Amino acid sequence: IALRERWTQLVVAGLACVVVIAPWTVRNLTTFEVFVPLSTNGNELLVYANCDTVYRGANIGYWDFRCQERLRATSGEPPGDEAQKSQFWRRQGLDYARDHLDEVPAVLAARLGRQWELFRPLQNIDLVSIEGRDRTAGKVGLGMYYALAGASVVGIVSLRRRRVGLTPLLVQFGAVSLTALYAYGTARFRAPAEPVLCLLAGVAGAAGLARAGPWLKRRWRERPHPLHDAAAFVLGGTGGLRPGRGSWPTWLGVAVVLGVALAPVPGLYVMTGGTMEEGFMLAFPERILAGDLPNRDFLHLYGPGSLYVLAGWYWLFGVTLEVERTFGLLQNLGIILAMFALARAWGRTAATIIASITALFVQTQIGLSAMAWHGALALGLWSLVAGLRALHVPETRSARRWWVTGGALAGLALTYRPDLGVALVAAWLFLLWRSGWRDGDRGTLRDAPWARTAVGAFVGLLPMTIHVALVGPRPAFEGMFIDPVFRLRPGRELPRPPSWDRLDGALQAIAETVPPWWRLPHIPASQSLFLWFFAMIGVALALVAVAMVLVRRHGRTPALLTLGAVAWFALGILPQGLQRPDSTHLAWVSCVSWPIAIAALVELGSRRLPRWDLRAVLAGATSAVLVATLVLAPLFTFRHYLLYVRIGAGQVQGPFEVERNGRRFYFGDIVGAQATQPMIDELDRLL
Repeated sequence: IALRERWTQLVVAGLACVVVIAPWTVRNLTTFEVFVPLSTNGNELLVYANCDTVYRGANIGYWDFRCQERLRATSGEPPGDEAQKSQFWRRQGLDYARDHLDEVPAVLAARLGRQWELFRPLQNIDLVSIEGRDRTAGKVGLGMYYALAGASVVGIVSLRRRRVGLTPLLVQFGAVSLTALYAYGTARFRAPAEPVLCLLAGVAGAAGLARAGPWLKRRWRERPHPLHDAAAFVLGGTGGLRPGRGSWPTWLGVAVVLGVALAPVPGLYVMTGGTMEEGFMLAFPERILAGDLPNRDFLHLYGPGSLYVLAGWYWLFGVTLEVERTFGLLQNLGIILAMFALARAWGRTAATIIASITALFVQTQIGLSAMAWHGALALGLWSLVAGLRALHVPETRSARRWWVTGGALAGLALTYRPDLGVALVAAWLFLLWRSGWRDGDRGTLRDAPWARTAVGAFVGLLPMTIHVALVGPRPAFEGMFIDPVFRLRPGRELPRPPSWDRLDGALQAIAETVPPWWRLPHIPASQSLFLWFFAMIGVALALVAVAMVLVRRHGRTPALLTLGAVAWFALGILPQGLQRPDSTHLAWVSCVSWPIAIAALVELGSRRLPRWDLRAVLAGATSAVLVATLVLAPLFTFRHYLLYVRIGAGQVQGPFEVERNGRRFYFGDIVGAQATQPMIDELDRLL
């Protein structure tokens, strides 16, 4: 641009400023005794920013309102109108600066450092809380600022290479720096430069995408990946776990899943847990060790398998809360690792993601209580792993063993929870119907998958058979079917669907009176349960529909058989969420259907976008499931997971311990703990 045109633009801009500001300046000239172009605020600022407490010490480079208060206390209020008083405070600040010229360079450097978050950035977050800023939001903002600042450097380099003029942009940084040098350093003064940071970071992002575009095109469009991983254990492979050159990615995936699953465990060991349910799992196995039998000597609503196994566990390690919770942890890990094995059909990355999301649902409900449902779910899922492996191993003898193993695990699952029979029958009928035997390749009865599975199921159900023989058929039937379904149902009933405007479960309503930290935007807990209830049903039905349509259109591919088996299993456990729709029961169903929905979306997406690499489709599917969880059920998944992690890390006060003879229990209320411990001690003394 010609020099004359530049001067013309400068003059026009100056006149525009004068026209806007002139009325206010004229008003000030007629009001005050001294000239005030715009405001008196900048004058008083000089006394706040030039005094002992901000020239040295912890707050160097900031401001201190008390400096003016101390001067006012010693010399009184200055005379004159508002403008004259501001002139007085201006002189006080400038006089102080002149008297401490040797300290001014360090103060100016501190102001500039604070302004650009190069000097005591975490302290700056605490200081700006004076202005009403949230400290957590300040930390997030600081991280965003550093990211934008780093990207802006790349943006500046990119624009310089294109010979784009940077003066209009960089002058904003200079203006902000001058403000900080005159006053003090704070994030609020950085506002004029932050749009420039966003712009420059955008330039850097565009430049990065331009460079990455060809690479992404080659990776995502020209190198498609198969729709299943032949190395998966469920598909007849080794699972990628055998030591060797190519095993480390699988072991890394397992390590990531275990890291996600174990992160909240220290906090879960000291949580209150489900007091009634956990009491059952502690007291009932101890009664078995004393010679009592469930369904005969005491009421028990589920299968006896869990109690007998726990009784053996307690016989080995003792009856304590820690021992019980360790068993519960092993059951939870059984569910999570079974989902990893099943999802391995879609590759290591998919398995890692799906198992990690499973951990989010499993580890946040009922803590580490050794519930029969968790054990049954783990056994049921591992039975599917065995059945799918039997379908795909090439060697007949190995297939026979896996059919028997799968049937045995399914039978054991029924000894834990007979109501899991719906899910197991649905999933196993799908597996047997889709096996080669149904197409007429019968072979001998000995080789028939259904016969081998039946033999395994008979073996798995032997503990149940022995139990029924010991207590009698009628007490066993009444205890496991009549009592939970008919006699005790009125006391366990909740509205279906959950109420929109209130929490129906008393324990959940109490917990939400003092809810854990969760400041992200979210819908209320009652509405979350209401929407989650219908989403749970929709996802389970959609999984079966997708699996059946894809199997019909594309045949019995290994990955689709895996999807179909898990989908039918997820649909079969749906009654668990329908019978008592609180967050625990909804999670007990969603822990299977929601994570495996990622695999269903991958199957759909890979066929609708055949030229896209599965990693791109997997990223989209994962995002969809995580967003759905974050929108519909964040308070019962992400929030509690974070709470347990923070308790384990010592960032949040955990529950309060009550102890007797080495046995511990935990109260969520300190008043209850303080009242209970002396009572236990006194009873112990009397006994």
